[in-house]
Amino acid sequence: MANSLKLVAAVLVVVGTLVLAFQSGALSSVTADRDVSGNVADDQNAYLAIEDTYAGQTVRNYFEFCGWWGCFTWPVDRPRTVASVENRYAADYTDLTVSVYAITGASDAVLEVRNEPTSLTAGGSGSADLGCSGDLTDNGTVDVVVEFDASGANIDVDDARVTVTDVTYDCIQR
Repeated sequence: MANSLKLVAAVLVVVGTLVLAFQSGALSSVTADRDVSGNVADDQNAYLAIEDTYAGQTVRNYFEFCGWWGCFTWPVDRPRTVASVENRYAADYTDLTVSVYAITGASDAVLEVRNEPTSLTAGGSGSADLGCSGDLTDNGTVDVVVEFDASGANIDVDDARVTVTDVTYDCIQR
């Protein structure tokens, strides 16, 4: 019987060693190959929809009236609408900023944003207007990239941009 006890004890020691040497099925890490993809929403599905709405009217910093007697001009800011924005999100954008991101064909300081919305209710819309900058004395045609940034309840839209081509400006007060 003493031999039987010694045999059982030896078997228990071997089984215990094996149990301690090999884990019982719990995992500390797993590595697997997985595919990840992301998509940018189409314009019709965007939370902040923007589009080029420039109608070809020249941005000016003066008003000119001409008749048979000649022409009279006087300084007056004449910004033009170049882009529209629509809130397609289910909540309000409480903070909306519009800026000129880049201008191709002239200095980035030629035109500046005027009359932009600073917030948009759910389903609301607005427009961005460009006007002559300061005491600029220049004219021409440029391509302008207008940037929109918006934030509201649990959402941020950064760097939404629209390129408006062939914007004409005449910023020379006569």
